[in-house]
Amino acid sequence: MSADPSRRIELEGVGPAERPIDLGLELTGFQTLGYRMYQFRAGQEIDGEAEGDEVLILILSGQVQMRVDEGEIWTLGDGPAAFDAPPAAVYLPPNHHYRITTLQDAQVGYVRSPAHGKYPPRLLRPEDNGTEATAGQHQRSVLGAGHSERLRCSQILLEAGIELRLDSAGERIVHFHLSGDSRAHWVHDGSMQTLKDGDALMACDEDLNLGVETGQAAALSFWTQPLQPGQP
Repeated sequence: MSADPSRRIELEGVGPAERPIDLGLELTGFQTLGYRMYQFRAGQEIDGEAEGDEVLILILSGQVQMRVDEGEIWTLGDGPAAFDAPPAAVYLPPNHHYRITTLQDAQVGYVRSPAHGKYPPRLLRPEDNGTEATAGQHQRSVLGAGHSERLRCSQILLEAGIELRLDSAGERIVHFHLSGDSRAHWVHDGSMQTLKDGDALMACDEDLNLGVETGQAAALSFWTQPLQPGQP
């Protein structure tokens, strides 16, 4: 799916809002993973509910303040864009309320997966993310085991000439950013497809094969793990 800035939705209490990426469960056919990205304007207040899901809220650009239930107010963002450095993020378990107040124009991503509520709300600061580096690529964990039930997120940075295979024994969504005149591709059913800045790919029980021809590419990768033994 390519990002579409003209895609809009009416949000209760907010008014019209841009939703350039809409990969909700009801649209994709996925069972455990959904992703939406919104463009909010400075000064807006967004009230939301996790409902029956665990939710990862990512500040992709701009700056916001966020409060979970009646807890501490966190100021997030206004650093490097999320595709250039690990994003500021908040993890919510099911049945929690949040309020976001935008201090600047902000892009905000929401990743959802059905869950039971094993882990508490958590602020995920960029400096807390671990990094794995190999030649031409870096992967940073944003949300990993021990902090969520099944939802996972990592940031991937790729340089020119690098090929990467992402295993997908389950459902995965990958959201891309290409810098400048960078060129990148992915391979599907043996055919090479060109990637554009802002594209989001989906895979279910199949590998994603990615490559960068020139420049650099960055991506946020979301996927779900099976529930651990002992979980309902």
